[in-house]
Amino acid sequence: MIGFFDGDGCVTTHGRNPKLCISQSYTSGEVLLLFNRAFGGGIYRNGVGKGLQVTAIQWELKSGDAVRSAAAQLAQLPSLKQDQLLMAADWPRYAQEQRIRKAMLRSLKDTESYCSVHCSWGYLAGFLDAEGCISIAAKSCSVILRWSQKRKHVLTQMKKFLDNQSIGLHAHTYGNDSTGWVLVMANLQACQTALREMMAAGLLNKRPSAEVALALSSSNHGQLRSELRKLSGNQSMRRHLDTDGCQRSREIRRLSMSLRRLQLSDQVEAALEVGARLADLKAQHSLLNKQSEIATLRAHVRNLLKAGATVSPRQAARDMEHNRCA
Repeated sequence: MIGFFDGDGCVTTHGRNPKLCISQSYTSGEVLLLFNRAFGGGIYRNGVGKGLQVTAIQWELKSGDAVRSAAAQLAQLPSLKQDQLLMAADWPRYAQEQRIRKAMLRSLKDTESYCSVHCSWGYLAGFLDAEGCISIAAKSCSVILRWSQKRKHVLTQMKKFLDNQSIGLHAHTYGNDSTGWVLVMANLQACQTALREMMAAGLLNKRPSAEVALALSSSNHGQLRSELRKLSGNQSMRRHLDTDGCQRSREIRRLSMSLRRLQLSDQVEAALEVGARLADLKAQHSLLNKQSEIATLRAHVRNLLKAGATVSPRQAARDMEHNRCA
């Protein structure tokens, strides 16, 4: 649970009292129920879905003694938010001290923390449920695991844990301090090993995606990639390549490698021919991808309307103005 709280949890205040909360999309509320059963509190709507953004729900715990108890339990292991949890667990009961502690908590959130993290398969599973992604590569039969976080040192410790499991050589981090960092694994065998371990350790929200990834083979690549995209929410909908797009992408890579070899061997005429084919294929690929994206968005809009969604009056007015100008 602490891995998930490190990824998506928040220690904040409600008035002068501490508050714990976690937000998720309404389609991924299993972990919120887990926290609700363990610590109490309530689950509420936290935003209305609009476009590709689905409705969010939030688990909240804001009763003083309940927050202190839950924070104390969550703070038992070293974690990214351990200092904040310890502060909530020892929250004072008098108004003046509460105001001081509230300012201290705000300051702590603004300060970069380099605390150690108790990494385990359970921690990685919780973090993957909260801030991770399971995908299947478009150009090859491989699974990709991603853990995202704005603080690199947390991902570095997760990488060290994977190193100790003899699969860390297939993981690496990239990013920067302004946009955030990502820990990535892209080796099929290593990713499937990690997924099995995380499922055994309690992977919850992304368990269906993990089961799809574990069944991947060269014969079902396109089918499972489409199934996995449906389980991955709407974030990647506009960037997803369909089966034909994956085939074009592989052909583009093949032609690019062929062009490189021809250029290195000074086969000018052959290189020009392959280069022209490559340029045509890239242009076709771009056009067909855009057509596929538009078709996907239209289907998504139709499904939303069938489910009872409506177009806001303000958006309708903007659309009418746009059509009139066009």
